[in-house]
Amino acid sequence: GGVHKVVDLDLIKKVASLRPEYSFVFVGPLQTDVSQLAGCPNVHFLGQKDHSLLPDYIYHFDVCVIPYVLNEYTRNVYPTKLNEYLILGKPVIATRIPELEYFSELNPGVVALASDPHDFVRHIPEAMREDSDTVRARRKEVAERNSWEQKIAAMTALIDAKLEEKKKL
Repeated sequence: GGVHKVVDLDLIKKVASLRPEYSFVFVGPLQTDVSQLAGCPNVHFLGQKDHSLLPDYIYHFDVCVIPYVLNEYTRNVYPTKLNEYLILGKPVIATRIPELEYFSELNPGVVALASDPHDFVRHIPEAMREDSDTVRARRKEVAERNSWEQKIAAMTALIDAKLEEKKKL
Protein backbone atom coordinates (compact mmCIF):
# COMPACT_ATOMS: atom_id res chain seq x y z
CA GLY A 1 0.00 0.00 0.00
CA GLY A 2 0.87 3.62 -0.13
CA VAL A 3 -0.06 6.95 1.30
CA HIS A 4 -2.91 7.99 -0.95
CA LYS A 5 -6.01 10.15 -0.99
CA VAL A 6 -7.94 7.93 1.44
CA VAL A 7 -5.48 8.70 4.23
CA ASP A 8 -6.94 11.42 6.45
CA LEU A 9 -4.08 13.90 6.51
CA ASP A 10 -6.05 16.37 8.65
CA LEU A 11 -6.54 13.65 11.26
CA ILE A 12 -2.84 12.76 11.22
CA LYS A 13 -1.87 16.41 11.63
CA LYS A 14 -4.21 16.87 14.60
CA VAL A 15 -3.20 13.60 16.28
CA ALA A 16 0.50 14.36 15.76
CA SER A 17 0.08 17.81 17.32
CA LEU A 18 -1.84 16.35 20.28
CA ARG A 19 0.93 13.80 20.90
CA PRO A 20 4.27 15.37 19.91
CA GLU A 21 6.09 12.71 21.96
CA TYR A 22 4.85 9.99 19.56
CA SER A 23 6.33 9.29 16.14
CA PHE A 24 3.96 8.58 13.28
CA VAL A 25 5.77 6.57 10.62
CA PHE A 26 4.31 5.73 7.22
CA VAL A 27 5.84 3.18 4.88
CA GLY A 28 4.85 3.17 1.22
CA PRO A 29 4.99 5.39 -1.82
CA LEU A 30 3.47 8.85 -1.56
CA GLN A 31 0.48 8.91 -3.90
CA THR A 32 -0.97 12.18 -2.68
CA ASP A 33 0.24 15.60 -1.58
CA VAL A 34 1.37 15.41 2.05
CA SER A 35 2.85 18.92 2.19
CA GLN A 36 0.40 19.94 4.94
CA LEU A 37 2.35 17.60 7.24
CA ALA A 38 5.76 19.10 6.40
CA GLY A 39 5.75 21.11 9.65
CA CYS A 40 5.07 18.06 11.82
CA PRO A 41 8.44 16.92 13.19
CA ASN A 42 6.96 13.67 14.51
CA VAL A 43 5.43 12.53 11.18
CA HIS A 44 7.80 10.53 8.98
CA PHE A 45 7.32 9.15 5.48
CA LEU A 46 9.85 6.42 4.69
CA GLY A 47 8.74 5.82 1.11
CA GLN A 48 8.32 2.56 -0.73
CA LYS A 49 10.09 -0.49 0.68
CA ASP A 50 10.45 -3.99 -0.65
CA HIS A 51 7.33 -5.95 0.31
CA SER A 52 9.43 -8.63 2.01
CA LEU A 53 10.75 -6.00 4.46
CA LEU A 54 7.35 -4.74 5.61
CA PRO A 55 6.99 -7.22 8.50
CA ASP A 56 10.34 -5.95 9.84
CA TYR A 57 9.05 -2.38 9.85
CA ILE A 58 5.70 -3.32 11.36
CA TYR A 59 7.46 -5.35 14.06
CA HIS A 60 8.93 -2.11 15.41
CA PHE A 61 5.61 -0.25 15.50
CA ASP A 62 3.90 -0.04 18.89
CA VAL A 63 0.51 0.53 17.28
CA CYS A 64 -0.63 0.33 13.65
CA VAL A 65 -3.09 2.84 12.27
CA ILE A 66 -5.62 2.94 9.48
CA PRO A 67 -6.50 6.65 9.40
CA TYR A 68 -8.91 6.72 6.46
CA VAL A 69 -11.24 9.56 5.56
CA LEU A 70 -14.89 8.66 5.29
CA ASN A 71 -15.91 9.11 1.66
CA GLU A 72 -17.70 7.17 -1.07
CA TYR A 73 -14.66 5.00 -1.73
CA THR A 74 -13.94 4.13 1.91
CA ARG A 75 -17.62 3.37 2.53
CA ASN A 76 -17.03 0.28 0.42
CA VAL A 77 -13.41 -0.69 1.09
CA TYR A 78 -11.87 -3.35 3.31
CA PRO A 79 -8.29 -2.27 4.11
CA THR A 80 -6.15 -5.33 3.41
CA LYS A 81 -3.44 -3.89 5.64
CA LEU A 82 -5.69 -4.77 8.59
CA ASN A 83 -4.89 -8.48 8.23
CA GLU A 84 -1.21 -7.70 7.68
CA TYR A 85 -1.14 -5.85 11.01
CA LEU A 86 -3.18 -8.45 12.87
CA ILE A 87 -1.22 -11.48 11.64
CA LEU A 88 1.83 -9.83 13.19
CA GLY A 89 -0.13 -9.44 16.44
CA LYS A 90 -0.12 -5.64 16.37
CA PRO A 91 -2.78 -3.43 17.95
CA VAL A 92 -4.74 -1.46 15.35
CA ILE A 93 -6.48 1.88 15.64
CA ALA A 94 -8.64 2.91 12.71
CA THR A 95 -11.23 5.45 11.74
CA ARG A 96 -14.85 4.34 11.65
CA ILE A 97 -15.33 3.18 8.11
CA PRO A 98 -18.25 0.80 7.53
CA GLU A 99 -16.23 -2.35 6.78
CA LEU A 100 -14.19 -1.94 9.94
CA GLU A 101 -17.31 -1.32 12.00
CA TYR A 102 -18.73 -4.57 10.61
CA PHE A 103 -15.41 -6.34 11.23
CA SER A 104 -15.45 -5.08 14.83
CA GLU A 105 -18.98 -6.38 15.35
CA LEU A 106 -17.80 -9.84 14.26
CA ASN A 107 -14.51 -9.57 16.17
CA PRO A 108 -15.08 -7.42 19.26
CA GLY A 109 -12.05 -5.93 20.94
CA VAL A 110 -9.63 -6.63 18.09
CA VAL A 111 -9.55 -3.17 16.48
CA ALA A 112 -10.02 0.17 18.25
CA LEU A 113 -12.23 2.48 16.20
CA ALA A 114 -11.92 6.24 16.58
CA SER A 115 -14.46 8.92 15.72
CA ASP A 116 -12.23 11.99 15.98
CA PRO A 117 -8.62 13.01 16.73
CA HIS A 118 -9.11 13.01 20.52
CA ASP A 119 -10.67 9.54 20.37
CA PHE A 120 -7.78 8.37 18.18
CA VAL A 121 -5.22 9.74 20.65
CA ARG A 122 -7.03 8.15 23.59
CA HIS A 123 -6.78 4.71 22.00
CA ILE A 124 -3.00 4.80 21.50
CA PRO A 125 -1.85 4.40 25.13
CA GLU A 126 -4.79 2.04 25.79
CA ALA A 127 -3.66 -0.21 22.94
CA MET A 128 -0.09 -0.29 24.24
CA ARG A 129 -1.19 -0.87 27.83
CA GLU A 130 -3.57 -3.71 26.92
CA ASP A 131 -1.10 -5.48 24.62
CA SER A 132 -0.18 -8.97 25.81
CA ASP A 133 0.71 -12.41 24.49
CA THR A 134 -2.94 -13.45 24.84
CA VAL A 135 -4.24 -10.43 22.92
CA ARG A 136 -1.59 -10.84 20.22
CA ALA A 137 -2.57 -14.51 19.82
CA ARG A 138 -6.24 -13.49 19.41
CA ARG A 139 -5.31 -10.92 16.75
CA LYS A 140 -3.36 -13.57 14.84
CA GLU A 141 -6.23 -16.04 15.08
CA VAL A 142 -8.69 -13.44 13.75
CA ALA A 143 -6.32 -12.62 10.87
CA GLU A 144 -6.05 -16.30 9.97
CA ARG A 145 -9.86 -16.61 9.91
CA ASN A 146 -10.00 -13.55 7.63
CA SER A 147 -7.27 -14.62 5.21
CA TRP A 148 -7.90 -14.54 1.48
CA GLU A 149 -7.77 -18.33 1.47
CA GLN A 150 -10.58 -18.47 4.06
CA LYS A 151 -12.65 -15.85 2.22
CA ILE A 152 -12.26 -17.67 -1.11
CA ALA A 153 -13.18 -20.99 0.52
CA ALA A 154 -16.32 -19.40 2.00
CA MET A 155 -17.29 -17.85 -1.35
CA THR A 156 -16.65 -21.14 -3.15
CA ALA A 157 -18.86 -22.96 -0.65
CA LEU A 158 -21.68 -20.44 -1.25
CA ILE A 159 -21.36 -20.80 -5.02
CA ASP A 160 -21.26 -24.61 -4.78
CA ALA A 161 -24.36 -24.58 -2.59
CA LYS A 162 -26.24 -22.43 -5.11
CA LEU A 163 -25.18 -24.68 -7.97
CA GLU A 164 -26.42 -27.73 -6.03
CA GLU A 165 -29.76 -25.96 -5.44
CA LYS A 166 -30.10 -25.28 -9.18
CA LYS A 167 -29.36 -28.91 -10.00
CA LYS A 168 -32.30 -29.95 -7.83
CA LEU A 169 -34.74 -27.71 -9.70
